[in-house]
Amino acid sequence: MLRQIDAQRDLMANTQYMHQRRALHPSEFHATGGGNCVDYSLATADFLSYFGIPVVIGAFFAEGDVAGHALVLVPVQR
Repeated sequence: MLRQIDAQRDLMANTQYMHQRRALHPSEFHATGGGNCVDYSLATADFLSYFGIPVVIGAFFAEGDVAGHALVLVPVQR
């Protein structure tokens, strides 16, 4: 699991946030060097799924927030 966490840190360090009009496929995200929260979520979900980690992409909207925010949800055992 530490290898996956290090890879995710590398992803965040080597890409930049960019506003997109459409969601990018993970390969497009890597090719362009970044994207928005949906693109990061899709790339992260793809990566985690590759390692057999079940994921769900979620969204939340803060009060008054028009655009919302995408994130990846993973199960956590206590």
